[in-house]
Amino acid sequence: MKLLHRLGSTILLALLVLPLRAATSTTPADHAQWGLPWKSEASTKKILEKPYFTVGFWTTNREPYWVAYRLTADDVADNTDRNYNTWTDDTDPKVAGKQAPHEAYSSTWQRGHFCPYLHRRWSEDSYKATFVYTNCAPQFGTFNGGAWAKLEKLVASWTDPAKHGDIWVYTGVIYKPVPGTSQQYTPEGHLKIPSHFYCVVYDPTPEPQVIAFIYENKKPADSDPFHHLISVRELEKRAKVDFLNKLSRTVQDEIETEEYVGEWY
Repeated sequence: MKLLHRLGSTILLALLVLPLRAATSTTPADHAQWGLPWKSEASTKKILEKPYFTVGFWTTNREPYWVAYRLTADDVADNTDRNYNTWTDDTDPKVAGKQAPHEAYSSTWQRGHFCPYLHRRWSEDSYKATFVYTNCAPQFGTFNGGAWAKLEKLVASWTDPAKHGDIWVYTGVIYKPVPGTSQQYTPEGHLKIPSHFYCVVYDPTPEPQVIAFIYENKKPADSDPFHHLISVRELEKRAKVDFLNKLSRTVQDEIETEEYVGEWY
């Protein structure tokens, strides 16, 4: 009996000292909690609900238009193989035969993640789930590995409980060439090249906080994310989407009209 008592005490102590782990984001309900940029599907606009993110896929462009996901401290935990880089087609029947050809990408126009692997380091399954063609679009090479990667790291850092903790991320593209220029296509595969990439980050607690960034799809002269801010309302007009649409209109008006709301610096 004394031995059992000692074993029980040891097990209890071990449980008490184990670090508490936040929940990871593994259900479509997690990602859609505050609304999706498209409220419903259309003939050429498909919503793909996945465990680790939700995709708004534009079949006419053969690319995602946006990806939405909840992001927690556990999601960015470094638990997986850093060397994995194998892209595959999405098996969802909604997009069968409608994804970009693999040869459309090159060293110049790379596969730019919407939900990056950096934000899904929890497990091998979550990490590899980001390497699908419904989660990327042509992104200029030095932008992909430079300013955009810098923004991805900044967003990951906000999951620290001392900063923001759980946040919601909406990443997407815009196809509006700079005035005086025409729509660009990849040399191989004739895939439409987005003119801009954007990212919206929302923190619901203790009060609603939001920040949004937009970049031209080229190597920016300035890689500081805070030099690429845009109000959510202006971004909605340019991208023709509706973020955070499950919030009341009053709250949306309060937080979406400013360049940013909350403590992000």
